[in-house]
Amino acid sequence: MDGKAPSNSTVYRGTICDQTVRTNSNHELQVVLTVTVDAAVHSDQSGNAVTDPVDPVDRYVYLTISSNEDRLRIAMQQLSRLGFNHDDLARLHPDHEEFQSLVGREVFVVPRTSGERTYWNLWWPRSKAVDVQRIRELQQPLQSKIAAIQNEYRSAPITQHHHQATGAVVDPEE
Repeated sequence: MDGKAPSNSTVYRGTICDQTVRTNSNHELQVVLTVTVDAAVHSDQSGNAVTDPVDPVDRYVYLTISSNEDRLRIAMQQLSRLGFNHDDLARLHPDHEEFQSLVGREVFVVPRTSGERTYWNLWWPRSKAVDVQRIRELQQPLQSKIAAIQNEYRSAPITQHHHQATGAVVDPEE
């Protein structure tokens, strides 16, 4: 999950304290992360992140390695964000000769309730916007390309395709 937490959900900060790889009841691989939650996170009136300590408690995050392509992509994206960028998931198992531990990584989690069960998902805060000076520095090498593309757009006739792409209302007399 990214950005804003689901409504009525508190975001929690924690640390991965254990990991394992197992199979679920559907015989799919699951990476199970044990996260020790130690703080609730919220924004103050200025939009700055503020943490309130909570009694440490372990929560479990299940990343299911599914044959469903969307679920597989989500799980692999989560693992990549945690620093695991390999295609051999066995490396997440402690018995693997090239074991990659995720233990010790600080993460954010949110609860999600489905029926009577509560699941915990990883959550990623949005990146802060860069300041105007940094934008200017980064765009400088691209300035001539940006200007050329904008000039093409300015000089191109407005077409039916353009209207459809922008959602503009088309006058039938056009």
